[in-house]
Amino acid sequence: MKTMVLTGFGLWGEETYNTSWDILRDNPLALPAGWTSRTVKLPVSWSRVPAALDEILADESVRAVVCFGMCSGRAIRLERLAINLNDRGARDADGEEAPDEYVIRGAPPAYWTGFAFNPTLAALRRAGVKAEESRSAGGFVCNFTFYHLMHRLASRSIPAVGGFVHVPHYETEGGLPLEHLSLTVPVVAAEAAKLADAPELPLK
Repeated sequence: MKTMVLTGFGLWGEETYNTSWDILRDNPLALPAGWTSRTVKLPVSWSRVPAALDEILADESVRAVVCFGMCSGRAIRLERLAINLNDRGARDADGEEAPDEYVIRGAPPAYWTGFAFNPTLAALRRAGVKAEESRSAGGFVCNFTFYHLMHRLASRSIPAVGGFVHVPHYETEGGLPLEHLSLTVPVVAAEAAKLADAPELPLK
């Protein structure tokens, strides 16, 4: 069996919820034959995320990692680039600042998403989800996680698809209705599984 891991984040700062985790709870996936899935709640923590990703990828059955994070705005943001920069003024849930201005000093300046980007964006829109391209996942723990994930996948001996999706707050706080947020999960997961099952990776 191939395993898909879907991650969301816990709380930080003054936030009372995190849609990236809420949409993974009680949201069963209908994946293709040969696939199983599990969810992981990541800490909003500069120091703890790398070890959490190492633990995920230590499982040799993992063939796809789909990460979700919460953002402002009124659209799902499919992230195209993970950049090797941190916002050193942003404190995480532990009250800590980023340990360095670079996510990984000496590593490449950026990584492309591992998703088939345009097909995934089109699939979201066909499903009626308001989605847009994003070329920056910011400088906080979301981008930090995205970059660490892609850096690890680039050297992993067992290939796996990986990428990051930002989901807004709830509609009551200027975001999107819950049905749009929740529908994002099965659509992106299906596209990730399709890509991981493909004999050749399509152009992004």
